This record gives sequence, structure tokens and C-alpha cells, in this order.
Amino acid sequence: MSSWKGSTCNATCTALVFFLASAFICFESVSAQQNMGRYSKVRVYAAGQADFLALNEAGLVFDRIDFHDTYFDVVLNSYEVDLLRGAAVAYDILVADLEAEYRSRPKLSLAELDALEAEMKAKYGVLGFEFGSMGGYYTFDEVVAELDEMVSLFPNIITAKQSIGTTIEGRDIWMVKIS
Repeated sequence: MSSWKGSTCNATCTALVFFLASAFICFESVSAQQNMGRYSKVRVYAAGQADFLALNEAGLVFDRIDFHDTYFDVVLNSYEVDLLRGAAVAYDILVADLEAEYRSRPKLSLAELDALEAEMKAKYGVLGFEFGSMGGYYTFDEVVAELDEMVSLFPNIITAKQSIGTTIEGRDIWMVKIS
């Protein structure tokens, strides 16, 4: 009987340790996601293999890199900037808050936007898309609104959006079928 109680206690203790470890990992993940709110444009001076190894060891993964001879420019969230600080690689913050920088840019007049849209239509044959509010690009919410509008305008050729998962930032990854 005592061996049964002992094994039950060991199983319970193991389950409790597993639960606490899982809760800590989830808390750390949510905490990291909350720190990603601000995006910055950063210039990283990576002189050679040692610098790239240091960036890799810090846990940094880059996409959409603008390479130059002795440096590259990249957009990083707040969490990634913190990782970069610990990487012992030289860098400069070019734009600390990209969203604020985009909001502060002078807005084009309606006539200027219409002229650019007409130029796009004439040059590229693009119809039905306007400029987004982030330097001409769409924000996440604007993309979602465009998907919803496409479904309402063309219900015979596009399905309603469906989430196929979430990003590390907790946003839905939307999918539609166009046929």
C-alpha cells in the first residue's frame, strides 16, 4: 500500500512540476509577445562571420533585410531590439517608433492620392486597391477589412476568411479561397 501511495505522490509531483513549468513558459511567451508592440528601423553593423554568429546566438532571425557593404537595415520589434542589445554587435536605431513616424508624415491630398492611383491603374493595370495608412502599405486591420469587403463584393468567387492559426503576436492568420 505504501508503494502505491509513493508512486501516486511521485506522479502527482511530476504532474505539478510539469504544470508549473508549462505555466511559466506560457507566461514568458505572453510577456515576450506584449513587448513586441513597437517596431523600430535598425542599422546593424555586421563586419564578418563572428558578428553573424553573435546575432544567431542571441536568437535573432531577420527577414526583409536591406544589405549594404558594411551594414544592413532591418525592422525589429521591441523584443528583438532587446535581444540585439545583448549580442555585442554594433547597431544604430534609425527610427525608434515606425508607427509614430508614419503617422507624423505629411498626408497626401485627395487629389495627390487620386493622381497616384490613376498612375498605378494606367501603368500596372491595378484596380480596386487604395493606399494603406502606413506609408501606403496596409495595416493588419486594413488587410482584414479588405478581405471582408472582397467577400461582400464577390461572394461567388471568394470565401469568408478562416483563421488557420495565430502569429507569435497573437493575431489570426487569415485564409481565403479565391476561385
